[in-house]
Amino acid sequence: MFASMAGYAFARIRFPDRDALFSALLALLMIPVFVTIVPNYIIVYRLGLIGNLFELALLRLVNVSSIFLMRQYYLSLLQEVFDAARLDGCGPIKAFSI
Repeated sequence: MFASMAGYAFARIRFPDRDALFSALLALLMIPVFVTIVPNYIIVYRLGLIGNLFELALLRLVNVSSIFLMRQYYLSLLQEVFDAARLDGCGPIKAFSI
């Protein structure tokens, strides 16, 4: 759910430093998963979530590769669809649900 919202924001919503933020997000794809194991454990330990099922959901809440794939999907959709939604009175959030 969060990946699709972030992908839509990167593809269709104009905001300051969008391209720089997306470039930083792409740089995170180059970090192997094994490098993040210890920092993830430290974060979960400090939050007091060791042995909790919420820990598993928290660690997988945001996936960089899913954000990239969702951005590419929203870029493949025609801009005319979103323009027609705007003419019909839809805002950016309502156009996201189309």
